[in-house]
Amino acid sequence: MKFTRPRKVLAEKLLELGIEKPRLAFNPPSGDILNRIAYGISKELLCVEKGEDFKSGKVVDTEGSLRLLSFTGNEKPDALISKRGKPLNLELPKYPKIAVDFTLSGLLENHELKSLFVQTSMAFSVVRNFFTPENFVLIGNNQVSNEFLKKYSIKTAILENVEPDSVIVLDPQGEKEFSHEEVSHDTVIVIGGIVDKSQRLEGITAKIFPDSRHRKITLNGETEIVPDRINEIAKIVCEYLTSESTLEEVVVKNLTRDSKLRWLRSALQRNLIRIICGNRKLKVIPLSLWNEWKEKYGLNEFLLKKSSGHVGGICVVKDSLLEKVKGKVKKGKRELHHSHSSHIRHSSTCCRCRFFFRNFSYRSFCC
Repeated sequence: MKFTRPRKVLAEKLLELGIEKPRLAFNPPSGDILNRIAYGISKELLCVEKGEDFKSGKVVDTEGSLRLLSFTGNEKPDALISKRGKPLNLELPKYPKIAVDFTLSGLLENHELKSLFVQTSMAFSVVRNFFTPENFVLIGNNQVSNEFLKKYSIKTAILENVEPDSVIVLDPQGEKEFSHEEVSHDTVIVIGGIVDKSQRLEGITAKIFPDSRHRKITLNGETEIVPDRINEIAKIVCEYLTSESTLEEVVVKNLTRDSKLRWLRSALQRNLIRIICGNRKLKVIPLSLWNEWKEKYGLNEFLLKKSSGHVGGICVVKDSLLEKVKGKVKKGKRELHHSHSSHIRHSSTCCRCRFFFRNFSYRSFCC
C-alpha cells in the first residue's frame, strides 16, 4: 500500500479549519519542516491558535495551498503554531518501520563501522522527514548498536523477537522486485548494515532473516546502478511508498554520481568494441548506445570521461562509421575489428583526436 505523509495530513487538517497561513512562534526545525511540525502536533508537543494579530512572516514551506510562515516577512498569518495553548487533535496514519540491521556488524572493520554510523544517522533523518522518528528502528542489540545510539544521541528502538512474516529484507540478490503491494503499516523493511567497499561480504545479506521475504530494487532489471548507501536506499523506499511514482521513476530521480559511475564503468567494459585502424587500436561505443544511456540514466560527458579511464580510454563514434568496419580477428579472448574506412582513419589521426592517444582521455568522434 501507499502512505500519506504527515505533512499532507496536517495541511488537510488545517485547511479544513480555514487556516491557510500558519506562522511558527519559533525558528523552523531542521529537515522537512512541515513533517516535523505535524509530528509535534500529533504528540501534543505543539499547539495551533487561530487569529490575525500575529507578527508577519515569510513562507518557509508549502503543501498544496497551505503556506507555512516564519522569521520576518510581509505575509500576514491567520494562525500561530507554538508550544503553548490548546492541543489540536491530529491523528497520523500508521507507517511501516524502516530498520537497519546491526546483527552482522561484528564482521566490519573499524573504518567500515564509522561509515555505517554516518549512513545510519543520515537514514534516521530521512525516515523522520518522510514518516516519523518512531518509524526508524535498529535490529541487533549488541555493543555496536548501543555504541551508535550513545554516540549520536538518537532515541530509537532496538527491535527484538521480530516476526519473520512481517519482515521484508532489501537484498540485491532478492528473488522478486520490491513492491508497495507487499507493504502494510505492520511491515518492517530491513536494510542490511553491510558497509563493504571491497565486496568481501558480497551475498551475506541472505543471512539476515533467511526465512523472511528478500526483495531487490532494480532499474531496468539491473541492481548495480541503484545507490547502495543505507541512507540513499532509505530515501528511495520512503519516497516510493509516499508518492504516486513507480519504483523505477524514484530510483532514476535519486541516482547519485557514484552509482552512475559504478554502473557506467561496468557497462563500458561489457559494450566496448575494439577496432584496429591502421596501426592504432581504438576502444569505441556507438553513438546511439551512448544516447540511449544518457536518456535512461541521466548521464553526461563528464561521467563518461571519468569512467573512460577504467577501460584505458573510450571513443564515441557515429553508427554510420561503425558500419564501415569489416572483418575481425581474435587475439586471446578479445575480438579486434578491422577498419578500412578513410573516415575513421582520418578521425583517429586528426589533430584534435590525437589527444586521445597521448593521454587516454575521452573524445567524441563526430568527423
